[in-house]
Amino acid sequence: MILIRDLKGSGIVAFATLLFVLLISADASGDFVCKLRSDGVIQVVHRSNSDALVAPTRPAGRADATSARGTPSYSEILSLATSIAGQHGLDPALIKAVIKIESDFDPYAISSKGARGLMQLLPSTARLYDLKNYYDPAGNIDAGVRHLKKLLTKYDFKLDLALAAYNAGSRAVDSYSGVPPYEETVRFVAKVKRAYRRFGGRLRGTGATFSGRSGLSRNIRADGIIVIRSFGSRN
Repeated sequence: MILIRDLKGSGIVAFATLLFVLLISADASGDFVCKLRSDGVIQVVHRSNSDALVAPTRPAGRADATSARGTPSYSEILSLATSIAGQHGLDPALIKAVIKIESDFDPYAISSKGARGLMQLLPSTARLYDLKNYYDPAGNIDAGVRHLKKLLTKYDFKLDLALAAYNAGSRAVDSYSGVPPYEETVRFVAKVKRAYRRFGGRLRGTGATFSGRSGLSRNIRADGIIVIRSFGSRN
């Protein structure tokens, strides 16, 4: 654990971010959590030692809180995407890109094939992640992120293959040993990669997601805990 004293205001967050850059440079697979205590001390611990500091949390923006406000705004959806992507160790820019191409940020979108919500999940996919309400933005994003991470892991973090499987299914990708020659799938992969770049993502190498690149996802919780995770690793 690292303790830092006598920081005030926004300088706390800026310093914490800088600190995590240095920490993660030394341990690119690490997730760290940071909490500002009432006595002015910032506690920094690795995720493996964080049980006493940070209790497990559900994804931000539960269904009841979201539905009470009505349809979430574009900025609220971006915030959810950033938070949930960070919780699962994926680049938020990638999740925003998938949402943009799949639903154009419409939480009530329904495709001709029955895919629904922000990340356009089919009923069979939703059941895998116990998603009951397709139109709950947080729940839909969380299930979609978990599914995309599963596909990235399956295909050794090759983005083209994972996106193709997200669109056309793993069987099609496995059958063709690559991106299947379906016009819709080929276009989907290209569109998501373009959107990914627009949201600040960087691709290196053919079909590579995070090759040679790591970054930070920062989320400041209501209880004062700053959670900063690294993305770009496979852990």
